[in-house]
Amino acid sequence: MTLARRAALLLVGLLLLCFAFDAQAQDASPSPTESPSPTPTAAPTAVPLPDIVSASDSASEGLNDIQSELSSNKTVDNITRELAATTKEIDARELETRRILRPGVPLETLGDFAARWQKLADQLTAWSRQLTDRATAHDSELAQMSATRTTWKATLELAAKSNAPTEVMQRINQVLQRIDTTEEMLKNRRAAVLSLQTRVAEQTQRVNSGLRSIRSAQSAAVNRLWLQDSPPIWSPEVRTAAAQSLGRDSQVSLGAQAALVRNYLEREWTKLIYVALLFIAFVFIMLRVKRHVARWTDKDRALDRANRVLQLPFSTASLLTIISARLILHDAPRAVWLILATLALIPIVVLLRRLIDRHLFPIVNALVVFYFVAQLRALAASIPVLSRIILLLETVGGLIFLLWFIRARRRFGPRTTSNKTARFAGSIAVGGFGTIIVADLLGYVALANYLSVAILTAAYFAVALYAQPEFSKGSFSLACKFGRSPRLPSCNTNGHCCAGASRA
Repeated sequence: MTLARRAALLLVGLLLLCFAFDAQAQDASPSPTESPSPTPTAAPTAVPLPDIVSASDSASEGLNDIQSELSSNKTVDNITRELAATTKEIDARELETRRILRPGVPLETLGDFAARWQKLADQLTAWSRQLTDRATAHDSELAQMSATRTTWKATLELAAKSNAPTEVMQRINQVLQRIDTTEEMLKNRRAAVLSLQTRVAEQTQRVNSGLRSIRSAQSAAVNRLWLQDSPPIWSPEVRTAAAQSLGRDSQVSLGAQAALVRNYLEREWTKLIYVALLFIAFVFIMLRVKRHVARWTDKDRALDRANRVLQLPFSTASLLTIISARLILHDAPRAVWLILATLALIPIVVLLRRLIDRHLFPIVNALVVFYFVAQLRALAASIPVLSRIILLLETVGGLIFLLWFIRARRRFGPRTTSNKTARFAGSIAVGGFGTIIVADLLGYVALANYLSVAILTAAYFAVALYAQPEFSKGSFSLACKFGRSPRLPSCNTNGHCCAGASRA
């Protein structure tokens, strides 16, 4: 055989061998159209016949617990009821927020609105978290119901094949019926939770939108603090806006404020009962204190200023109640706080007149008027023109009063350090009030509001700091006397410690 012929035969053999290996590989590989064989699922485990009675009792008890928990749990009902009132409050706040988002609104008002929107957002977030937990729990219980039904259906088949007694078959059917009832209750409650979740999410979006608007307005107000944000008060635009504000806008704003107060009282009326009980408790305490203070004051003159206050138990109790009410009514609308501020004016004036020198009485009276007018201006913040006019009248009146006070103190006032300090502070306030008037007239309303809040806040703190030291000394001495503890230090005659606490 020639060399060429042998080479040809070898080549043919190699080709046949390659075809054979390829055919084997195709037979070994799975066909692309063939699906893998499914994994056999485990058959449900039936309850053995001897254990059916005890297992059915245990299953029925567990199902009864789930039904009882569904019937007694009032989370969804409470949130549904409170969400209705909250939705009304959001409607009113949304309307009021749209009205205050105008140039010249005080930063203080915007901060108050932001805090109230944030409280609503926190409340809705808490509700959403509770509903999510409830929905997750219901899903878990529904999965448990499905597995339990499968087990008891397998048990029913086993009992039927084994010719179990009629009583055993009835027990199994009762468990299956109870499973169906419980599952239906779970599905209904889960549907209610999911529906309520959607409603809470809708209100959350509205609250977040309002909060974003307020925060944007705060940033813009800070940036415009030194810019003219409104036309001068003598311009025709202001006159036209004033005519509209005093008419239609006032009615809308007052309607929104009334709606907020009404919704709040419907939702939080129990808090008013707590405030009333707190007032009764303070009155009871102050009446008991009053019986002892007069006798102690005769022996220790350091208690004199504290005695002046504590001899007015109802005024003291009223003021303490209103101060404490801020903790209870922290989420109340501004109109509610205007009412409380008005009620607080009487005891504040009565008590301050017992603590400060007589020549400072006009300042206290003026600050009370300014405080009341400032509350009215905050209530009218959604009517910018009206708020601007109130601010102008307030500062003009304050400027006239300060000029009179400085002149009267210079001519007729005593030559004391407190009188000189009052005149000096009044001179600074004159410059501040003059700046406010000019800024308000020219259209720098944000700056005027900012300066007004700063000056009045400084005045309130000044009066409080003036009246506080002597009252604190007397109050500390009284606390020592009421305590009568040997571990307390003894006082000197100036009341710096606890004079006579052990001797009384």
